[in-house]
Amino acid sequence: MLQLEREKAGNQLAEINKTKVALSKIDVSTTSQTVGLGSVIYTNQANYYIAISAGELTYNNQKFYAISPNTPIGILLMGKTINDAITFRVQNFKIKSVL
Repeated sequence: MLQLEREKAGNQLAEINKTKVALSKIDVSTTSQTVGLGSVIYTNQANYYIAISAGELTYNNQKFYAISPNTPIGILLMGKTINDAITFRVQNFKIKSVL
């Protein structure tokens, strides 16, 4: 029983360290008009934050989806710029702004 708890704690620690490494790669001192790690993207359908998969977040009464660049929609958004469009699950997304 104790061994299982230790393994579980070890797995959680490994996941936390992985998340910490991913977040440390974000350069908050620069901005870009191209979607990349750390970008905030406003589209006509939803708003996204490209960093780690953390689900739905609310900031200033606006909803954002924190997604990893390796998720299916993250892959489609990476490298795009304002006015580019993507199609994901039969929905069309037009990028309105990239911060």
